[in-house]
Amino acid sequence: MSQIQMNWRPWRGLVTLITQGLVMYAYAYATKEPVRTEVLQGKLEGVRITRNDNFESSKTNVIDAYLAIPYARPPVEEHRFRNPDTAAVWQGIKNATLPGPVCPQPHTEYLVEGGWDMDEDCLILNVHSPFEAGNPAAKYPVMFYIHGGSYSSGSGYMYTGEVLAQTGVVVVTINYRLGFFGFFTDENSLSGNYGLYDQLLALQWTKDNIGAFRGDPDLITIFGNSAGGSSVGLHLFSPLSQGLFHRAIIQSGPPNAFWAVHNKTVNLQSYAREVAEKLNCNFNGDPDVECLQKQHWANILDKTEHLPRISPSNTNMKPWIDGRFVLESPDYNLQMGVFHKVPTMIGFTTSEWASNIGWFLREYFTERNKNPTKNWELDRQTFLDCIDHVVTVRFGWDKAVSEVIKNMYTDWDNINDQNITRQKYIDFVSDLSLVVPSIYMGARLAKADDSQVYMYSFDVTSSIFPKKWMGSYHGNELNYLFGSPFTGLNVDGQEGRYRVFTEDDKRESGNVMELWSNFAKYGKPTPEGHKKGTYWSLMSEEGEYLHISNKKAVMKKQLKPDKVAFWQKLIPKLQNMVTSSRYELEDKGLATWIFACISIVLLLIIIVLIVALVRSHVSEDLKYKRASNSGSSPEFV
Repeated sequence: MSQIQMNWRPWRGLVTLITQGLVMYAYAYATKEPVRTEVLQGKLEGVRITRNDNFESSKTNVIDAYLAIPYARPPVEEHRFRNPDTAAVWQGIKNATLPGPVCPQPHTEYLVEGGWDMDEDCLILNVHSPFEAGNPAAKYPVMFYIHGGSYSSGSGYMYTGEVLAQTGVVVVTINYRLGFFGFFTDENSLSGNYGLYDQLLALQWTKDNIGAFRGDPDLITIFGNSAGGSSVGLHLFSPLSQGLFHRAIIQSGPPNAFWAVHNKTVNLQSYAREVAEKLNCNFNGDPDVECLQKQHWANILDKTEHLPRISPSNTNMKPWIDGRFVLESPDYNLQMGVFHKVPTMIGFTTSEWASNIGWFLREYFTERNKNPTKNWELDRQTFLDCIDHVVTVRFGWDKAVSEVIKNMYTDWDNINDQNITRQKYIDFVSDLSLVVPSIYMGARLAKADDSQVYMYSFDVTSSIFPKKWMGSYHGNELNYLFGSPFTGLNVDGQEGRYRVFTEDDKRESGNVMELWSNFAKYGKPTPEGHKKGTYWSLMSEEGEYLHISNKKAVMKKQLKPDKVAFWQKLIPKLQNMVTSSRYELEDKGLATWIFACISIVLLLIIIVLIVALVRSHVSEDLKYKRASNSGSSPEFV
């Protein structure tokens, strides 16, 4: 029996109580009464909540909540590593007032203090629907949320939709299979991408049944953060999702980022063999699927948690290009304009990687038996070493590339300031992994004819969080979007699960919920007749975006054009030049090596000069121009 399995069982009952108590914590200051509805699978009993909140964009404070509704059959035994099947019909009235389990994952402490109940029978969703006594037949737009967590952790229970639903939208949150159970593939008999197919089936279930919750099946917005945002992007590209949604919001999760999808160079079959051997299952050409299906899920978690990385990110289990759900790479889809033409919002926070700064750094410090400072201050040498580590070890790029990156992200006026150096490192990882891919994706989407793209940068911070240096970190917008200031639940877990938010936080939360729910209702965050605050303009060739900060939101133009040019144009060209030089030098003589060394030095000098020019002057190439109608393939921005 695995260590996880042994440690887990005595705590299951207690964890269930903790889980239920935490989810229902949001209801503590509201009156409740039973409410019923009927879906295709059978009858449900939920709870009608009357909340005491009062914010400007609220349409009603009465919400119907239905929890843990099965949308698929349990993916267990022979159904493990298979696409999901529609949930079976049930008899009688199903209790939908209590949460069910989350899908198996290794680190539930990231979800909530105390952990969650886990089980493979986890394909369930939650619905929060507004109710207006004076308009009981009203139909509301639907907001379908896909949670993040690197495709390996998370749950629909991390977020209660009851506050957001008060703005006049039906909120759906879902579980989907994660990690090994959601994305394991050998590119053959194990097809992978099961988690994406779970999302797809949940979307179909929502379209078929949301009318029973006063939702409009023809007005569904899919939105998600981090890996959930990347999932939204993959639905935007997938032909299988056609017609199941009508708007899309990608929050800090561009599918074209390096971490989002396995590229075609990764040997997934070799990795599958290694996993099968760890689990004592045969792999003679094809894995012994039956053996893998009989393993206890806790044993699988135990045996697969610490396998070597097969990509620059820490996520081995993630979507791959299967030729069915994911037809091509996200970059290909963006270059060729192959995506569903629906209104789309896309953006990021201004200090994305501040909350995850240890993600790359911890490995660096561990290998050197060094301890980081409490707030990850970085001296100059550590900064240089860490960039080398990311670039050459994680990505396997040439040292010449690392030198250029270090130059780009050095504040030469404050080279010995450890706090500024830490921020430059945060900027480096944020731009590489989230910011630049988001800007690039927004620009490519905006090039399409009749496009409707709204870009944002989120810079709201709260006075209740003591680490001011973190700024607006990854996932910070979720606190405001899901109304955490009104529930006391800190969505992303930073600085503890429960917080006492300020009145300013509540106001900011109301503003964010209004923008997002307006987009779901009208396809525009600030529709015609909007009299409050700044009008949010569409993104065009000028690169318009809304900068959302405390107490104000301002329209600006050209988000980080120097960084977009650096990562999308300069770095790929430099990599190609260095790689070509390496191949040409094979089997050459000493004179050629000397000439090559001189050439590389000159190349680095030229590149550094180019970087300096890029940082001070934005060339015309950086303008976001719409594709011509000549029929030629669009070029990179």
